[in-house]
Amino acid sequence: MAARKKTASRKNKQDRAMIYMISFIVVLLMVVVAVKSIEIRGQLSEQNAKKESLMEIKEEELAKQEELKKLEKTVKTKGFAEEFARDVLGLGYEDEIHFVAE
Repeated sequence: MAARKKTASRKNKQDRAMIYMISFIVVLLMVVVAVKSIEIRGQLSEQNAKKESLMEIKEEELAKQEELKKLEKTVKTKGFAEEFARDVLGLGYEDEIHFVAE
């Protein structure tokens, strides 16, 4: 009977040790998961900030694109060609008289 108690006592100690080791491993895994979660949240916030700045740049580029389309339409008109010839190149029609301010 004493041998049986000794064996049972030893088995209980081993079982407790296993339970403590398993508990320690579970807690350790929980800590690792929590730390990784915090790191990922930090990366997520950085990525969101980067996304916002890229969206702003995209909006600016779209606005520039619209301006260029309007300018392209304007440049294709006869009025723009005449105005450019008069103002920049100093040209005019054959029957026009140019007055130059002194």
